Amino acid sequence: MRYRVAIIGPVARSDQAMTVGGVAIHTAAIAAALREEHVDVAILSDTHTAEEATEVAGIRGAELGTLARIAIARPITTATIAVRCLLSPERKRLRLPLKRTVSRAMLIRAALDEGRAELVHVQQADFRPLYLNLSGWRGPRVITVHGLGALETAEYPALKEIIPQHLLSASLVTVPSAALKREVSSLGVPASRVHTIPNAVNHELFHPIDGAGARANLGLPEGAPILLFMGRITAHKGVPDLLTAFESVRKTHPEARLAFVGPWSLDRPKPTSTEMITVREATPREHVPFWLNAATLTIVPSLYEGFGLTALESLACGTPVVATRVGGLAEMIDETVGALVEPGSPTELANAITRLLDEPARMSRLAANAVDRAAGYTWAKSAHGFKRLYDTVERDARE
Repeated sequence: MRYRVAIIGPVARSDQAMTVGGVAIHTAAIAAALREEHVDVAILSDTHTAEEATEVAGIRGAELGTLARIAIARPITTATIAVRCLLSPERKRLRLPLKRTVSRAMLIRAALDEGRAELVHVQQADFRPLYLNLSGWRGPRVITVHGLGALETAEYPALKEIIPQHLLSASLVTVPSAALKREVSSLGVPASRVHTIPNAVNHELFHPIDGAGARANLGLPEGAPILLFMGRITAHKGVPDLLTAFESVRKTHPEARLAFVGPWSLDRPKPTSTEMITVREATPREHVPFWLNAATLTIVPSLYEGFGLTALESLACGTPVVATRVGGLAEMIDETVGALVEPGSPTELANAITRLLDEPARMSRLAANAVDRAAGYTWAKSAHGFKRLYDTVERDARE
């Protein structure tokens, strides 16, 4: 089978009920939308092993027999990949295990060769472009930067130099927000090579439904205000600020509830679910709209956010959003659909939440505005933008 574009990125696994991350949502959604644009697309999924994959090509790893068959079929290419990985200074600086690195590079190269890919679209600029480089594939590539949080957290200090190198070697770079374009440009990538294509929302899945019915489906109380946090529960996502703000909100709204939906990754014990706080670490993707429709407000208190897909999905469900004034959130949220506050300020966060809870008539207007705002974000529009970029990259590669 020949495909024009190979997308390297994560895809939600069928055996995982966890709330799906934004990059995985983007990978699957943009591939489906591109196919509607008549683009031949394959997904090289680094959340699947070669043996687990069905509709995607699994590149996370493989059993020894699978790797042996690839090596026998491509002995020179495999040997070259192994040596390249062994000597790679980037791999050493990132302390990536040699076996894993060789395996992923082999699987990527085998999938690209088998499909005779014309262009590779890489999700994120950190590790995936390195595996692609080590595979030895030298065709044109587009890198989508969903965020530069890896530089913020500094978990891998070497990425400070490696990410700009990856971006500069790409044919073109895309970002989902103007704020992220400024960040990428600040790393030395010419602004003319960075294109903004916003993320989108699946309007067939995310749309307003009866809030009372959604609460009943989830076993939530009908009348109480519910503040919802959706996503990975970390300090970087502003969760400590939200917990502090909630204590203040309850002084004037003692009936308020706080719901967390996502994996708990804070360096503190997970609170026991009570009538005041609910923690649901895993939920099927199709249940997410129930949570967003059940919520009175969705809270996105991130200290950093490249785009903010949860906020967009909340708007599509008609639920106003209180978010921090960072990254793409500041381009999507304003006083007509919710409220923006400074990051790292529990007091300001609590005040914004309280003000909205005190104005039910205004909340109704915000809900209507939210649906209208989200309507402009479609995966068809995003796919059309990517297709035009692919055309540009392929034309430049031929010239």
